[in-house]
Amino acid sequence: MEYPMLLEALNLQTPIPNAYSAKLDFIEAFYIQLSVMPKAIALLKDIDIVQADILQCLDEIIFLKDNRSNFEKAVQQSHEATKERNQKYFLLQQWMRDFLAVVKVALQDHPNILASWGLRVK
Repeated sequence: MEYPMLLEALNLQTPIPNAYSAKLDFIEAFYIQLSVMPKAIALLKDIDIVQADILQCLDEIIFLKDNRSNFEKAVQQSHEATKERNQKYFLLQQWMRDFLAVVKVALQDHPNILASWGLRVK
């Protein structure tokens, strides 16, 4: 196998994607393809890369993918919790606004009580 054919078989003539997951998939595909190509492994032995190194990289890619998945789940849960908190805060604000409107009307004849709460009736 010649070098250009090897580069093509390993997909090294394609630009590496910028997106994290696409880049990781690209690298994983490279190592998977590399692990089944004895000619490529023989060439890499000259620079001290052996089958064990390739398998270790594949294991680390799996580890990274698992951690990324956990991270994305945590981010999603955080967004959902923030959204829920904001909805509850909005409902509380509405309730307080309605409550204060009722209090102002109910205690309109007792401005001293309203003043003790820090409210003014117009």
